Amino acid sequence: MRALALPSSLAFSPLACPSRGCALRVACSPPHAIPSTNVHRLSSHATRTENPSSAPPDPHALFSQVSHTHPGHTSLNSQAHRPLDIPLRLAGPSPFPDAPAHLGGSGNGDSTRFSFALSRARTPTRDEEEAERSIFERVGPIGQPSWGTHPHLIRPGEITPGITRAEYRQRRENLMASLPSGSVALIGGYGVRYQSGAGVFYPFKQNADMFYFSGVDEPDTALVLVKPPSSTAISTHLFVRPPATLTQMWDGPRAGLGCAPHFGVDRAHSIGSLQDFLQSLLEIHAREGAPLLLYTDLDVRVVREGERAPSPDTAASSSFSFSASTSTPTSLRRPIPESYSITAPSASQRLSIFSQHVRDLVLRLPASSGDALRRSLTATWWGAGGMRTHAPGAAHVVHRSLRPYAHEVRLFKSEAELRIMKRAGDVTAHGFTAALRYLETVPLDAHHSRSPSAGTYHDAPHLPPTESALESTFHHHCQLAGSPRPSYVPVVASGRNALTMHYVANNATLNPGDLVLMDMGCEFGGYASDVTRTWMVGGWNARGAGGARRRLVEAVRRVQEGCIQRCTERDDLSLDDLHTHAVQLVQRELEPILGRPVPKRECDTLFPHHLSHWLGIDVHDTSAISRSRKLRAGMVVTVEPGIYIPDEPGYPADLRGVGVRVEDDVAVMPEGPAWVLSGRVLGKV
Repeated sequence: MRALALPSSLAFSPLACPSRGCALRVACSPPHAIPSTNVHRLSSHATRTENPSSAPPDPHALFSQVSHTHPGHTSLNSQAHRPLDIPLRLAGPSPFPDAPAHLGGSGNGDSTRFSFALSRARTPTRDEEEAERSIFERVGPIGQPSWGTHPHLIRPGEITPGITRAEYRQRRENLMASLPSGSVALIGGYGVRYQSGAGVFYPFKQNADMFYFSGVDEPDTALVLVKPPSSTAISTHLFVRPPATLTQMWDGPRAGLGCAPHFGVDRAHSIGSLQDFLQSLLEIHAREGAPLLLYTDLDVRVVREGERAPSPDTAASSSFSFSASTSTPTSLRRPIPESYSITAPSASQRLSIFSQHVRDLVLRLPASSGDALRRSLTATWWGAGGMRTHAPGAAHVVHRSLRPYAHEVRLFKSEAELRIMKRAGDVTAHGFTAALRYLETVPLDAHHSRSPSAGTYHDAPHLPPTESALESTFHHHCQLAGSPRPSYVPVVASGRNALTMHYVANNATLNPGDLVLMDMGCEFGGYASDVTRTWMVGGWNARGAGGARRRLVEAVRRVQEGCIQRCTERDDLSLDDLHTHAVQLVQRELEPILGRPVPKRECDTLFPHHLSHWLGIDVHDTSAISRSRKLRAGMVVTVEPGIYIPDEPGYPADLRGVGVRVEDDVAVMPEGPAWVLSGRVLGKV
């Protein structure tokens, strides 16, 4: 097979797993060094070394030692250098070698204004382990990994991989600090969703806000944060489904009512008591003559004592809509920055994803509520089209969306979050490396093409290479490296399929000489990666790999690099500003390729999607934050320019029907180069 030429600056990161007694070292050039003339091929073999220590490996060392290799040529599929079995553990703890200098790496940037500096993973003390052991003895196994059951994933003091109880507590405090006294924040967890009947369910995925502020990764949960009217102290209440013997036999352990010490909350309650708990808060506020400021995105309805509660569908159908960009409700106008774009899921969408226990919440106003207070306040909540006023005189409850406040806290990533997202990027790099190896194995002749002799699904041993095989190769290696699942439905689009932005069929054959657009990512520690590469089937040394298509891929890559360079706080740009800059770069790059100027209107057709979106727990994270928001240090965004040439006259024949996109995950820096969290993903032609 032909060798796949790869520059040394794009080597992938080694990945950790404590289950194997070997180490992987991979050549890696310094960060941000993108050689223009002296481009070497990556020596793809990995050196297997025996573990010199009998002590258990540290699963939280994020990177192995790296070394530089001399320039050389080798095939990624060489029998002498067969890819090692994955997963592989790390050689030992080290700081982030490719982080900017002001984050403890070897980059050229420097800043004292950034709020954190990355450091080596700290070994837990004996006292910390004893404290964690005491908690586990009281709480026991829960419905997600803990130090007592999964010490290879969770360190003492952590609730989820890499995130401690102290950080979750700080997140809740930051949220409530943005809300006035007398506020109650209610976050509902998701329930199990079924795809076919009652016994075939989808893998559980928690509500991002619930996960971010509690670390709870079980269905049928809710979090209530209470800030009394006359105090700034907050109390935290976690609502869970109590374990039952029959349920545990089928679904495994649950957190139970004794889980408060593990999650660092004040008290745990049964999820069935959620409505009674909220009702008691309402009655307390009524007695004190103060309104209950309820911040939630659940469909909570307020009625007078003795009235019949309207159904969710009735409430949604009678709601009015508004445009957040032109008309923001008065109750939301003051505390929310102008850059917020407020949208809300429909009632039917909410009812289909939230736990049954947090649906249909009805708060009944006490009959003794004062007339003056009823006249002065209004009860509101989110309906299908926006903010709605309901039940005139239901004056004890002011219902506001929590989402803008929660997303403001989630927008800025902590040191721990950046560690996890960097690791997600490295796992993704490993998956892409395997996928590109697979692409190199595609035969360079037409034996597997669309001819009848190519084989069918009834002739499995002779099936041709397909997009789905490329997808499964990526996911297989990501899972072996520690990722529990993909972060979204992948796009593996070869040939003209790349002109469909959300092509997810992934069932076409791979034909040598075609470009294949791979938009794939994975989750690690609850955080998502989102990476796209466009590659030549058979490798860039394959027959017909040069010419206009190669130039187009290189052009998109240059556009991306030009945009990443401006992802700094110093440039004071928004995502919309970056997109405008990207359009200008695309116009500049296309002119020599097409042999003519490209007007803005045409460029908007060739580059139809936005350049960037926020990234974090969700792939399209913090949706309440507008793309007009100025970039600041600690934000994480994607940078994904693309050019899609339609199959129409007026374009070069060898470019018609070709789609190219390149995407990376970028942490915004105060000054100097941005930190490309997915920078070890292969991809430069």
